[in-house]
Amino acid sequence: MKKILIIVSTKFGYDGITNVVTNYYIYQNHKDLRMDILTINPVDEKLRKSMRENGDFNFVLPYRNQNPLKYFLKLIFIIKKGNYQIVHAHGGSCTLAVEMLAARIAGVKVRIAHSHNTASDYSTINNLLRPIFLKNYTVGFACGKEAGEWLYAGRKFEVINNGIDVEKFSYNEISRKEFRERYHLQNKYVIGHIGRFNMQKNHEKLITIYEEISKQREDAVLVLIGDGELREKIQRMAKEKQLDVRFIGLSDEIPKWLQAMDILVFPSLFEGLPVAIVEAQASGLPCILSDTISPMTAITDLVKFVGLKADDSVWAEEVISVKERDRKQERKIITARIKEHHFDIKENCKEVLERYEELICQR
Repeated sequence: MKKILIIVSTKFGYDGITNVVTNYYIYQNHKDLRMDILTINPVDEKLRKSMRENGDFNFVLPYRNQNPLKYFLKLIFIIKKGNYQIVHAHGGSCTLAVEMLAARIAGVKVRIAHSHNTASDYSTINNLLRPIFLKNYTVGFACGKEAGEWLYAGRKFEVINNGIDVEKFSYNEISRKEFRERYHLQNKYVIGHIGRFNMQKNHEKLITIYEEISKQREDAVLVLIGDGELREKIQRMAKEKQLDVRFIGLSDEIPKWLQAMDILVFPSLFEGLPVAIVEAQASGLPCILSDTISPMTAITDLVKFVGLKADDSVWAEEVISVKERDRKQERKIITARIKEHHFDIKENCKEVLERYEELICQR
């Protein structure tokens, strides 16, 4: 029985890393595989149910930022007691040094760091921990080329795609109609964004872009899905500007929201390879992205990049000028395209399992 401990170093919710870990767990073949997950808050009910059925366990250590030493010592204890062959930790910076060092002290020979970003909100801490991180991980995974180059500082790494259930996100005309009616979005031009309200996602830029769009399209409405420390600030900003912005919060209905939207806009300051953009393309949704996001994101011709420093009016024009696509007619072509680029979670899970087996044998 192979024993793997997955560690999520960020809050478990409905964000990118959460979706990646959830997908790789739920769609994995759990025969002859024990896969526990350690988080800083409980996993959601969907994942918890799947874990119960498989006999796996969710450890919760809510001390990483509040009490790093307590978190570190408890983490060593859990890893030692679990006798894991692999510790696979997901994060976005060299703070993964904490998990990698704990795994090394606990005697784990295969210590996988998994990069999901191309920069850090906490550059000072990131730089301080980089030497410890580089000394203690043994295998580097990354969601994309840029994310790997940034975290591993010239060392070798492997790109592991942020796979999705392609059929689940494929365009559904009935779902689109029902969802738009439920949220009173009929005859609206729905601009969407999915992501945590933090500095990285650049919601302030998104609001000012939408302000420009509103001057030209009275039917435009901005839908923001997610939560985070900057949500209240962005809500005040939208209110002051008297803009029609819908704050949905966290949602487990992302596939339906993507059907309901007309375009996705991502003016992020930095990104790895956002799973939301892969999901959006699977649903046939045009995407306007900042040029700081990996070009690997452009799996289909639905994606267009705009300079992050470009004026809001330039962004607005790009959003408004996107031609309407026949999402129903393009569905099969888009599905095939995403699978060809190896973003089908079912195939990705097989590849990851094979890689786990190889690493265990090598050690």
